[in-house]
Amino acid sequence: MGEQNAKRNVNAMRNKSNVDEVQMIKLDAITIGSFLRDGYRAGKMRSKCEKLLEQDLLYSFEKLPRRLKERFVELRPVDNLSYAIVSEKGKPYGYCVISKQDDGTLFLADIKSATEDGMMGLLYMSLAAVFMEMQPDEFFFIATTDESTRRAIEKIFLTI
Repeated sequence: MGEQNAKRNVNAMRNKSNVDEVQMIKLDAITIGSFLRDGYRAGKMRSKCEKLLEQDLLYSFEKLPRRLKERFVELRPVDNLSYAIVSEKGKPYGYCVISKQDDGTLFLADIKSATEDGMMGLLYMSLAAVFMEMQPDEFFFIATTDESTRRAIEKIFLTI
């Protein structure tokens, strides 16, 4: 049920007419926890996340100014699970938006960063926050609309 809701929601957000264009990657709490602890890229991603935090560049949406959050309103972000990288001048240059369906299903609605390091740090931080929110029997979904993104996400999680 959650997977179909996530597909519909992502499809509507992307303004696409064909739900089949969106492929869903389904992750359980054990997979996410194993990835965060033992994943082959987890150490590097954790390091990038720590660096962003040390530089005071990584903010949860809870702490973002309203003007910055407004650009994501249609994605319906969960503020304590979504993160943005904001420069010292107050300009965002990366974000990871986690959304929640009406049934409580969490999913990655959108992620973007100007740098690979930023992308790794954002994904690690958001997944750690999601993991802390999940119950053992719940699932998290990552929506992909292109083959290269799907392969990259699967490569990250299938090598646990």
